Amino acid sequence: MASTSDQLGSRSDAGSMLCAKCRQVKYCSKGCQTAHWMQHKSTCNSPYAADKWVPNWMQEDRRPSFVTTGPTDFDTFGLGARRGGHYLWGNIFAYDLLNIAANEGSASKNQDFSLCFAASGDIRNVVKSINNLPSDYKGTCTIVINDMDRYVAIRNLLFLCMLCNTAGPGPEETAEAMVHLFYSAALTEHQSVYLASWMRRLFDRTLPDEAPCVIDAPSLTGTSDVCFFYPRDTMELGKDILESSYSWLQAKKDMTAVRFAEFRIDYQDRRIANLRPRHRVAHIQWKTSGIVLPIGESTHNFNRPNRPKAEYLLLDNAGPFTAWNPLEIEKTRQRLNLPEGDLYGSMFFHVKSELTEFASRARRFKLKFYLYAMDLQQLAPMIQLTMPTGSAPLTFDRIDASNVLDTLGIPKMLQSLGHLLNKSNPHSAFFMYSMNWIRKVSERGTPEDARSPAHTQALLKLIDRANIRKITKTPQNEKLLPYTVFRNNWACFDIEPKFTEFKEQQGLKEACHSAGLKERRAPRIHSKRYGVPIGRDKAEPDISGGVLYQLGKSSIFMEKRNNGH
Repeated sequence: MASTSDQLGSRSDAGSMLCAKCRQVKYCSKGCQTAHWMQHKSTCNSPYAADKWVPNWMQEDRRPSFVTTGPTDFDTFGLGARRGGHYLWGNIFAYDLLNIAANEGSASKNQDFSLCFAASGDIRNVVKSINNLPSDYKGTCTIVINDMDRYVAIRNLLFLCMLCNTAGPGPEETAEAMVHLFYSAALTEHQSVYLASWMRRLFDRTLPDEAPCVIDAPSLTGTSDVCFFYPRDTMELGKDILESSYSWLQAKKDMTAVRFAEFRIDYQDRRIANLRPRHRVAHIQWKTSGIVLPIGESTHNFNRPNRPKAEYLLLDNAGPFTAWNPLEIEKTRQRLNLPEGDLYGSMFFHVKSELTEFASRARRFKLKFYLYAMDLQQLAPMIQLTMPTGSAPLTFDRIDASNVLDTLGIPKMLQSLGHLLNKSNPHSAFFMYSMNWIRKVSERGTPEDARSPAHTQALLKLIDRANIRKITKTPQNEKLLPYTVFRNNWACFDIEPKFTEFKEQQGLKEACHSAGLKERRAPRIHSKRYGVPIGRDKAEPDISGGVLYQLGKSSIFMEKRNNGH
């Protein structure tokens, strides 16, 4: 099995003998496999791996709870929502906001860039964007990161300080600790001590009574700088987390109560019904342990709560697999020759690889990070107020507003930030997406034509060509199809007519005109929908290799450019 050091991490995959039955765990020898059998037995023989597994509601021959009346709206997201659940992880696959190849091209090597992640969530999109700059990048990249959720803001500050600081552990060792700080509910003792040292450095301070906010730039060794401008309540929360006596025993109890609430079993089964049988096993094991590690790896040393969570803050549908593209994770699995069924083990190595690369670049590139924790509508004036004295007003080559349009609307969002787009760069773009757009133009949340027999038959043919039925097993059951493959079947087809209706409803044309922007007809950052290449909006999604997981994404992406370019 893979080995774990007694420091921050620095794992390496040492196994070469694959368990013949489950094919989810590798061992270094037959003796190692025999010694591990009692721990591995339940995973190897898991009922979730059975080809004939069906959700609980089908076993009991009843309607699933999510299509019946009864539970309150809070029950849509389970106990986590009742506790004021936070979106600490992304529910959109990480993307590269720059996409240099389709924009600035080879000239980018020496070019200065300014990026604004106005509603960042975690830093995964920052990581992807920096990792796709030229490896010999010589310019200066200024990056504004803002999120009004105090927990997210605290985590982002911690992550960047640790990853950028050359005086700490090396990039790979730091990256492994970051994987667990990102996605695991518990840490090892060494990781917890390392985290606490940074928590004290950043948040263990006495604030003057009259101080509404804190402006600080931690002293980091290396080429990158981190400055933060956090309101008083965010700083006080950081100190509360540092001083918390929350134990791992209590944290795991709360985590289990949220993740395995009995009244939410149908929602859980619906989420895993599209997964391959052994991926279902991996998902349930992660939900049970709370630790992102390869299957078979001991979690014994993970006995300290992940403090930036303070308590179990997540909704029960949260999972790290929603934040990283499964096709890219599969490439990492193949490159490292990892077991095909070890979904979270593959994700562990993929995210670790991304964070290792980011740490290496952040320690040799010239990056300037400015972090905020405020409402997006107040961000523009605050940016200018907090820039160094005498500096020119900051404008951006890319502005990422995430899916704030779903709550704020397009006009207010463009009015708040559109004027900050760099007018001297013909490739500048304002990027945003909607996750709820279809609900605004269709009473049932699905375009009427997507429910037509013609679309249903076209989807079935697409599934057959991709061999989905054979690989996932469960879609063979026709009663299950409406809740799995067909949930977002409209995402497989051209949705431009309905999307045009949504844009008109939002007043997009008028809002762009007021902000001096135009909509890009051909995207250059992200395809309009998942599974299709940039510029081929009407193409069928690529679900080859049995990867059906992208079809659950109902988001649609938009890009705006400066008027005149």
